[in-house]
Amino acid sequence: MSASAKPRFSSQPIVTSSRDIRLRIVPTPAPKQGFVATALICAAIVLGAFVALFILNTSMVKTAFEIQSVQKETNLAYSTEATLEDEILRLSSPNELSKHAKELGLTPASEIRHIDLAAETVVE
Repeated sequence: MSASAKPRFSSQPIVTSSRDIRLRIVPTPAPKQGFVATALICAAIVLGAFVALFILNTSMVKTAFEIQSVQKETNLAYSTEATLEDEILRLSSPNELSKHAKELGLTPASEIRHIDLAAETVVE
């Protein structure tokens, strides 16, 4: 296209003869039906979503309480275990073992002997 060629637009309407126009009967659009049904379905969907959300939230809260309860039980068990380990360490100290041995009537060994299994003899 060159710069000198301009498109031709006409402001005059195109007139056609009445023989060229063909008219036909068009059915009327269907009346708007189902607005109430659509609104009820949308309301049911929204209500269902809220119910599902409520059930999910309730389930999550219940699970959170169960987790908290189990954590409390676990902490109590750890605390009890630590207390028992401390008591075992205290009672297994040499001073405590000696004290309990004396209470039971045990005396320290004056002569210590060993058995030599290869020679089948008692060694002093």
